[in-house]
Amino acid sequence: MADRGLYSYHIETYVQPMTAYFCVAIPTCPLSIKGLPQAVHVMVRHTVLKGVRLKAAPRIEYGSTLHY
Repeated sequence: MADRGLYSYHIETYVQPMTAYFCVAIPTCPLSIKGLPQAVHVMVRHTVLKGVRLKAAPRIEYGSTLHY
């Protein structure tokens, strides 16, 4: 995925408290939402985690992904 400009995250487990996603791949040239075709842009703009910069997020708390 990183070679296509996407960050990749994996989740530890759903059964432990403080579950988090952890980064497994970082693109050298990240894909920008602005560079996507309009039809794709319309769909993915609803999946943005406000306040999260993937470039600086080695972990993302699972709970923060439930309230977007």
